[in-house]
Amino acid sequence: MAGFSIPNPVVDVPLSLFSGTDSELSPPDCPEGISPDNQDVAFLPGSVQSRPAVRRMLTTAVPYTIVYTKTYLQPNGDPVTLFFDSGGFLWVEDVNNSPGVYTQVASLSPDSFAQSVTAFGREYIAFSDLIHGTGTPYQYDGTYLDRVSQDGPGAPPVVADFLPVAATLTGAGASGAVNIVTITPSDPENVTVTPTGGGGQIGGGGRSNDGGRQPNLL
Repeated sequence: MAGFSIPNPVVDVPLSLFSGTDSELSPPDCPEGISPDNQDVAFLPGSVQSRPAVRRMLTTAVPYTIVYTKTYLQPNGDPVTLFFDSGGFLWVEDVNNSPGVYTQVASLSPDSFAQSVTAFGREYIAFSDLIHGTGTPYQYDGTYLDRVSQDGPGAPPVVADFLPVAATLTGAGASGAVNIVTITPSDPENVTVTPTGGGGQIGGGGRSNDGGRQPNLL
């Protein structure tokens, strides 16, 4: 059709202010650069953009709604992902060795939220209802999940008597028996005994002609 032209579909809209979320204003009253909902917006230094598309991270779904997720970089450089759901279960995913597979670490207070920070090679996690604490804070080092508290042990120690193993008296090696020999001489003045190691004899009066060694006489 003569004289008909298709307008350019791309139109530049000036925007001088890149702000953030303002939930106190109704959407029609929000000024330029302010949004009542920024769920799909990513803020970078000096810029703002639409959030990249999401993708499935786990092979199977977590039983409850995930309310917390955090990547914890271990001291050895291996990252793990921590999840906490509304049922009170804390999960961990080994990103390098088992991506998409999560393992339960602990069962804590349900209907709670979690916040954490990495410090001193560990992940310190606090649980609350966003107003008050709902449980003891914990620390995770990639292997163990321990309480962070100034309280005493969570359970009393168990004390029991120790009964040692009965010992067996043996001699002349592990399988030898102890032989006790009693000698009652008829004439104490004239006793002849051959020592265990050989050598001389002991004559009357108890003198030795074997270098002065005296055998044991029972």
